[in-house]
Amino acid sequence: MRIAQTTRRKGQATEAHNAIAERLALRADAMLIAARSLAVVLRQRGAVEIILFGSLAAGPHACGPTSDVDMAVVMPGVGGERMHRRLCDLHEVAEFPFPLDLFVYTQEEWARARATPFVAREIIDGGVSLDG
Repeated sequence: MRIAQTTRRKGQATEAHNAIAERLALRADAMLIAARSLAVVLRQRGAVEIILFGSLAAGPHACGPTSDVDMAVVMPGVGGERMHRRLCDLHEVAEFPFPLDLFVYTQEEWARARATPFVAREIIDGGVSLDG
């Protein structure tokens, strides 16, 4: 009797785990679609380089329930404001349906940033281009 109960519980746990994994994969797919849509808008606004990085760039298997969308954007003429405040007034950024970390660089800032360990490791090496 105990073996049957244990086997049934393991089966239920596996089903629950699979259901959670499926929901997370669907969420990751939706996040990627939203990121690609935002990239189209950013290119229309003059972005010359767009890189998706972080857990979403690593693939759906790397995304958890608290994953966000990390994007680096190189866009001429966006200097002046703090990097994380740039483009916040853009409707598509303000209304983005998932948590979004948007790193917006001028071309000059990007040229300098590429040499930093974080950017080199996380964005350039671990990122995926959304440039089309």
